[in-house]
Amino acid sequence: MARVARMYYAGNLKQPEIAERLSLSQATISRLLKRAEREQIVRITVSVPVGAFPELEEGLETRFALKEAIVVDSLEDEENQIMRDLGAAAAYYVETTLRPDEVVGVAAYASLRAMVNAIQPRGRRMGQTAQAAPAGTTEQAGQTDQAGRTSPAEEQLGAQAGVRVVQLTGGVGNPAAEQHATELTRQLAALVRGQPVFLPAPGLAPSAAAREVFLQDPFVREALAAFNRVTLALVGIAPVAGGGPGSFRNALTDEEKALLAEHGAVGFICHRFYDAQGAPVRTALDRRVTAITPDQLRRVDRTVGITGGPERTAAIRAALDGRWVNVLVTDRFTAERLLTQ
Repeated sequence: MARVARMYYAGNLKQPEIAERLSLSQATISRLLKRAEREQIVRITVSVPVGAFPELEEGLETRFALKEAIVVDSLEDEENQIMRDLGAAAAYYVETTLRPDEVVGVAAYASLRAMVNAIQPRGRRMGQTAQAAPAGTTEQAGQTDQAGRTSPAEEQLGAQAGVRVVQLTGGVGNPAAEQHATELTRQLAALVRGQPVFLPAPGLAPSAAAREVFLQDPFVREALAAFNRVTLALVGIAPVAGGGPGSFRNALTDEEKALLAEHGAVGFICHRFYDAQGAPVRTALDRRVTAITPDQLRRVDRTVGITGGPERTAAIRAALDGRWVNVLVTDRFTAERLLTQ
């Protein structure tokens, strides 16, 4: 055992090489190495680098049945710092896991803006020869019209289109603002060399009837149909309370906020509200919202929640309990709160 272990671990020989030198079978070499570990002839240690938190990640994955948890080091338990740190980690996750035929759904949150700012532009894929079209034309599949909307011909591209980036929520606030969902979709698509699919409708229409009018637009229908093909959704998790000037919550009236409070809403993802147990909160507001639905979100292969901070912890826990996301990118402070409180 000692000789085999030394040849394997210190001599860097492969098991077939050891088997040939010692005139033993490869199965015997494998059994000897396993027995050497059991009898502590070989002791394996893992030195975790500073800033890595595998125990927190494993705890989150077990507690909330996640596919993956990524816990990020952060110097302060403060939202602006946390969002920058999460953005860098999420950018690396996207860069290293993005598949050539991925359909990426994206929603406008502070952490997603930080992610887009941190992503390294993707190199042009082998065999991709598409050229930029003159502004305002829709002659080729996947190009945009003067309003910046993807042509319905994009639907015909199928698997040959490569990566597609789908806007998961209608816009809120000033369309020229950087945080606007359309601009975020455009930026991410450019960085990953993908085709953007825009959702040219308000996130919250003035009325259910007004929303129905927007649904007649072919570009809106195309985006809604693309929701069912999303394979990677990148979302934030927001609490019902608080929110900046561009927040979806601030588009609500006081009466609407009171209605949500009455129904026990604690957070929302993609304009969809849920309670402390993670169950969807269904009100008349749903008939005015244009965004991916909770059921569609749960069917996505990887729904990545990129979020953290003390003000969001309760909303994050409820979202995890309700299985709104199955991959979590968060900071170490939030991870500790989720596992201990």
